[in-house]
Amino acid sequence: MGHNNDKGMYRLTGMRDFLIEAGYKLLADRGYSHSSLVTPDNQRSSQWNNQQKALRSVVETVIGLVRTWSVTDYTFRQSPELQELALLICYKLLAHSLAEYPLRA
Repeated sequence: MGHNNDKGMYRLTGMRDFLIEAGYKLLADRGYSHSSLVTPDNQRSSQWNNQQKALRSVVETVIGLVRTWSVTDYTFRQSPELQELALLICYKLLAHSLAEYPLRA
């Protein structure tokens, strides 16, 4: 499951510590829980939750678009370094395309 990898990578990459040290916060889904991550919250208004989800939807859309390349959509059976390179290439190609044809104004 992707969410298991996401949680592990959040810790292993040092992103958690980076966010704490820099004082940054990121939007996340309910699969995460940490003070540096802003997730949907039933204690807040529906307007607040809808705004948070709308902002996250841009990221989810980009992830979906990157997955149109089969190298990103199937189990990768090569080295982690080669997977990193493949992901970087796919995200760069998509960034180039989105610069010309943005998802939103």
